[in-house]
Amino acid sequence: MEPVLREFRDRLRRRLAPMRYRLQKLLAALTPEIREIHTQRMCPFCGLVTSRSKQCLECGKTLAEVHT
Repeated sequence: MEPVLREFRDRLRRRLAPMRYRLQKLLAALTPEIREIHTQRMCPFCGLVTSRSKQCLECGKTLAEVHT
């Protein structure tokens, strides 16, 4: 009995493998691309909205120094 089940299982796996591959490909196409979100904040010195990791474009002060 076991050789018959093993053979059935192997045949089933071979038939399902291409379907699984196509489904994975379809889901990958439907999944939206993840984009990096860069946080921004207002400079406490001059009020300009700028990136957290860079210096303020208006006054030149580093925003990493400010802890909130």
